[in-house]
Amino acid sequence: MKITGTKEWASKTINLFTGDCPNGCIYCYAAANNHRFKLPREFRVKDSMLGVKFKKREGITMYPSTHDIRPEHIDLHVDFLKRFLEPGNKVLIVTKPFPECIERLCKELMPYREQVEFRFTVGSGNSETLKYYEPFAPSFTQRAQAIEIAYNAGFKTSLSIEPMLDIIPYLIILHLYPFISGEIWIGKMNNAVVRISSNGHRDKIEIVKSLVEWQASDSNIMGIVNNLSQYDNVRWKDSIAEVINRNKKEE
Repeated sequence: MKITGTKEWASKTINLFTGDCPNGCIYCYAAANNHRFKLPREFRVKDSMLGVKFKKREGITMYPSTHDIRPEHIDLHVDFLKRFLEPGNKVLIVTKPFPECIERLCKELMPYREQVEFRFTVGSGNSETLKYYEPFAPSFTQRAQAIEIAYNAGFKTSLSIEPMLDIIPYLIILHLYPFISGEIWIGKMNNAVVRISSNGHRDKIEIVKSLVEWQASDSNIMGIVNNLSQYDNVRWKDSIAEVINRNKKEE
């Protein structure tokens, strides 16, 4: 069975909040699913997660997967993660990072450092591009600062360039590579037009279509793959792995 999506990173996911994430990413799959299945859109903490005592789990758990870690809720995130890590669980923290959040997490989770890996999502090296697609998420400068904080604190750091919001992700890697101790995952923007329409951003569909069409070209994708061949820690998400495999068969 082909492994896709978050399963490529972790066998399980866990979330503290429900509803539409305040980052407001126009391509958000979780918000689109909330709309599709008529689920509550209000962003609020899950009552079932407050104060729960966790047991030891096998493997790595990704946190979060349907929302992000933002400054206004950092106390709740710290409490949740401490409770989750206490029995010896391992966690992959996936976030578009605010420096103040990462600084706090590094300080509070230091006793559990060997159980934690940060995977920072940076789809573009241009803050204006990030603001277009992720209007209330951190700028590129903020994310770069946060990554450096985690790296200098001795935590394992990895990078997610999914979805790719730039035509050339090389500039992101060039800038952030000194502070990445783990893998760099790169993937296309998936189901973008449907999700953006569901999330109420029809005015941005034409711009997004042009990006999706560019990424639909195998030659464009293989150009990225070849340009990054010198980095042995680059990993390709399923959307790009399919292109690589298809081109290998044609050789």
